[in-house]
Amino acid sequence: MDVSTFTAHRRYLATRDGEIAYTEFGDGPVALSVSAMAEVVEDLCDGLGLGQVDLVANDTGGAIAQIFAARHPGRLRSFVLTNCDTEGNFPPPEFDPVLELARQGQLAPLLVALYDDPSSWRTSPLAGGYEDPTWIPDEALRAYFAPIGETIDRARDFERALAAIDPADLAAAGPGLRTLEVPTLLVWGTGDAAFGIKWAYQLRDMIPGARDVIEVEGAKIFFPEERPNDLVPHLRSHWGR
Repeated sequence: MDVSTFTAHRRYLATRDGEIAYTEFGDGPVALSVSAMAEVVEDLCDGLGLGQVDLVANDTGGAIAQIFAARHPGRLRSFVLTNCDTEGNFPPPEFDPVLELARQGQLAPLLVALYDDPSSWRTSPLAGGYEDPTWIPDEALRAYFAPIGETIDRARDFERALAAIDPADLAAAGPGLRTLEVPTLLVWGTGDAAFGIKWAYQLRDMIPGARDVIEVEGAKIFFPEERPNDLVPHLRSHWGR
C-alpha cells in the first residue's frame, strides 16, 4: 500500500476523549483492537512529551490500560484500576449479546435509534452501570451516545471496534502483569454484576505491585463518575506514597 492509498482510506473513530485516526483497507477481520488502542496511549505519551504517568482506568479502558502496563511498565509511576475487564472476564458474559449484534452488523442501526430517542437513554444498558440513572445530566449521557450513535458512520466505527474484541489480547498481557512492580491500587464497586469483586482480588494476586483492594459497597461500574468521593481520596493517598 502506498502513501496516497493509505491516506485515501484514513478514517476517524470518535471517542469520549477525542478522535483516533485509523486506516481501513481490504477485506477480512478489522485490525482495530484493544492492543492497538494501548499503543495509541503510548503514542499520546510520546506526542505530549510525557515521562512517567499515573494511570487510572475503568471498564474496557481497564483492559487497554493493562495491556499498556504490561508492554510499557517504565511509563508508569503508579497504576489504579476500578471495575474493568480482566483475564478470564474479557469481555464479561453479560456483554455477549451486544458483541453478537456487532459481529452480525446489526448493532449500528440500534445505536442510531437510541441516540435519536433521548427518552430511552436512562433505561438503556449503559444506564445500568449507575446505581441511580435518574441523576445523570442529559449532557453527560449525550457525551456517551453521540460518538457511537449520532451518525450511522460513527455507529459502524464503534460496531467494528466491538466486533474486533479478542480475549487473547488481554491474555497476552498476563506475563507482563505478573512481573509488574509498579505500585498498583484496585478500587472496586461491589454492586457490579459484570465485574464482580472477585476479579479485583485476581488482579491483586496477579500483579506484584498491587497493594490493596478498596471495596466500594454497592457501587457499580461507573461509580468514579457517580461517587467520586469514594475514589478520589484513595487516589490522593496512593499517589502520595
